[in-house]
Amino acid sequence: MTVEEFVTGLRRLRRWSGLTYRQLAARARESGDFLPASTVASALSRTSLPREELVASFVRACGQDEATVQEWLAVRRALAAGTESSALADGPEPPATNEGRVGSVDAGEGGGTATPLPARTMAAGRAGASRRRLVPVLALAMLAVPAGLVGWAVNSGERPSAAESHPAPLNGGNRIRSTVTDLCLSEVAGSDTGHLTLANCATSHPDMSLRRLPDGTYQIETDHPKFGAGCTGVEEANPSPGALLADSYCGQRGVAEQFRLHPVTEPVAGYRLELVHSGLCMTIPSPGAAGTPPRYAVQQPCRTDNPEQIFTFTSPVP
Repeated sequence: MTVEEFVTGLRRLRRWSGLTYRQLAARARESGDFLPASTVASALSRTSLPREELVASFVRACGQDEATVQEWLAVRRALAAGTESSALADGPEPPATNEGRVGSVDAGEGGGTATPLPARTMAAGRAGASRRRLVPVLALAMLAVPAGLVGWAVNSGERPSAAESHPAPLNGGNRIRSTVTDLCLSEVAGSDTGHLTLANCATSHPDMSLRRLPDGTYQIETDHPKFGAGCTGVEEANPSPGALLADSYCGQRGVAEQFRLHPVTEPVAGYRLELVHSGLCMTIPSPGAAGTPPRYAVQQPCRTDNPEQIFTFTSPVP
């Protein structure tokens, strides 16, 4: 096992856990560990060996028991010493299962066959679901990414027509307002998931800014009072219709954090926000009746007749 494979296994462990970086940080605090969300996000975006205490806190926060934590640490120590770990000895193939989130993979990470490692079961996870312990090699032995998901291309089909007379939004502080409800894009109140919905513009959060990139696309940058700087993008860089948008640390999802802004005048004046990686548009259904669950921002096929895909930009409410 190489250092790069080890870090790949950690990334897959996070996806298997189903937890965001923020949720991992909160779980670590609950168990007395220190695991800043920004630190773990940075560590998992690199190919260098993470610090031992970070690995321990991270694996523990992903819901693994102490025996599993020690297995990850044993492999990490062996890699640090430049030797193969005895934990990678031959063993039975891990069972093929989609239990919990086993089988989730990172987009763009190739497959390949990893050295097998025995896997024992454990009861963990949300809603009492039974999950398997995800040890280092099992993390690497999960299903390979289908070839069709590697190198997702931007949709080259017809895009919404632009109204040339519509002025481009300025960089700087903005709130993103729905043209259907006059509500603004906001993270869900009381949640650390980063998922986005619509809320009263006076109380919507975090602060958002548009940053124009050299290629003419835009990033929606956020300034969260608790988690600091971040970007809006599609979870897991998923190219499929219906995939959720969420705020997280910038750079984790590549071009799935970049938007093309299409000015339109029909059915109302504003902008459609097209995701560069998928060619789909940000869509937020209008809120339901009071007391109903929030309706989240998702990506859906761009439609010229759908006002739920049209937004305007305002200055921050003082």
